[in-house]
Amino acid sequence: MAQLIAATQAAQNNELSLTEEQSQGAADPALIEMFTNMVEEMFSFGRHILEERRKAPKDDLLSVIANIEIDGEKLPNEYLDGSWLLIIFAGNDTTRNSIAAQ
Repeated sequence: MAQLIAATQAAQNNELSLTEEQSQGAADPALIEMFTNMVEEMFSFGRHILEERRKAPKDDLLSVIANIEIDGEKLPNEYLDGSWLLIIFAGNDTTRNSIAAQ
C-alpha cells in the first residue's frame, strides 16, 4: 500500500519520466507488473478489512458497505472492490487538498 501511494505521489509530482519509446505508447512491462501488483495488494487489503467488518461490524462506513443486503443478498465482491477504491481515492484527494490549503 505504501508503495502504491509513493508511486502515485511521484507521478503527480512529475518525478517519473517517460523514455521516447514509452511516450509513443509502448509501456514498460516492469512498470505494468509493479502497478498490477500494487493494485492487487490494495484490493486484497480492502477485501480483508471488509471481511472483518462483515464478521464484526463497527460504527463506520466500511461496516455499512460490507453488510448491505439487496433482496436478501450481500453485495458482490466487484461492488465491494469498487466501493473500496472510491473510498481510498476520495480520502486521498480530500486529505491532499486539505493539507495543500494550509
